[in-house]
Amino acid sequence: AGSTIRVTIPVTAPNYGGGFNNIAEAFPNAADNEELTPETNISVNSVQVVSPILDKLFFPDTIFEGGESELIFTVYNIATNPTQNGIAFTDNLPSGVTLASSPVWTEANGCTATFSGNTGDTFVGITNLTFPIGVESCTFSVMVTSDVADTYLNDSQNISDTNNLDASQVSATLNVIVDPSNVDIEILKSVEPPEAVVGQEVAFTITATNIGTTQATAINVLDLLPIGYEYISATTSSGTFDNLNYSWSIPVLEPNQLETLQITVLVVSSTDLLNVAVLNTLNEIDRDDSNNEDSAMVEISNCLSIPEGISPNGDSDNDFLVIPCIERFPDNRIKIYNRYGTLIYQTNNYDNTWDGRANRGIPESSGLLPVGTYFYILEISGLAKPLQGYVYLNY
Repeated sequence: AGSTIRVTIPVTAPNYGGGFNNIAEAFPNAADNEELTPETNISVNSVQVVSPILDKLFFPDTIFEGGESELIFTVYNIATNPTQNGIAFTDNLPSGVTLASSPVWTEANGCTATFSGNTGDTFVGITNLTFPIGVESCTFSVMVTSDVADTYLNDSQNISDTNNLDASQVSATLNVIVDPSNVDIEILKSVEPPEAVVGQEVAFTITATNIGTTQATAINVLDLLPIGYEYISATTSSGTFDNLNYSWSIPVLEPNQLETLQITVLVVSSTDLLNVAVLNTLNEIDRDDSNNEDSAMVEISNCLSIPEGISPNGDSDNDFLVIPCIERFPDNRIKIYNRYGTLIYQTNNYDNTWDGRANRGIPESSGLLPVGTYFYILEISGLAKPLQGYVYLNY
């Protein structure tokens, strides 16, 4: 009676933190002992394994179906902030939730680690997380999404592969609700004139229409202006246009409301002329993405394609300098110089009648000019730059 037996069992702490209970219970032989106080046969002791602590949350914690939320993880170092390393865990997302991006640091604070998880995966994790001495916390995040309305609990039961980490208290809830909106943004694009020459101005018109049945907000449309054009100006019926990013922002489109953006450009090349407009973002879900993009392209005509030579020998073949479509541009002036830079021909409202004779220069002559190369400058009202080149005169 009154004796005590002490049993000492050495143990090793696990590789993750948290609270742990150790239960000891005595089972006396009922035949040989009459137990007076069986309630004292059980002893419970608790121990707290200290390690960095994990916290997580969804922001926002309520989204529409198909929307995105940021899942934010913060790891807190222990109170004295010593160097910590080898920290790891995997968060297995609730069924129905997937990644919409890859994880990135939001506040590294000098911490280093290796991330796991890519768009479309159902997990996100980190390995080899190292805390520098004195650092209290570090934070990384990843975008997640779900197409099914439900309440998704992401707590400690979703955490696996932990090392040097206490994840026993983590809990975050994401509410995915049905989107009552019915928004459908249609993008249309046209150009006027559809046929032009290099150096001519043209105007692209982009029309954004909400053909859905509910209001659309914060609509953004991008114009992917190629290098075959040079931007001049833009006007909008609603919203603002950023001419650095070619980005059109429209605050609101009611059902059946349409707005337009007109971009005036200069054609500077005969290639790379396909201009695409695309719906970039909006607050709501667009119910039909097949009409979110349209394009238009200027066709380069052979108008004002000046020939490189004429032979005014009276055979009725190539006897005149014929400039296609010059009659469409009556407000014009052409100057022709010989190889010495002497002006030998000039006229306004040119009408395809030059046959190799001079009407300028000393001496001025109505006779045929010598065989050789002559240089021209054709100025046309409405074209930003004159057309310049050479024509070879032969007989």
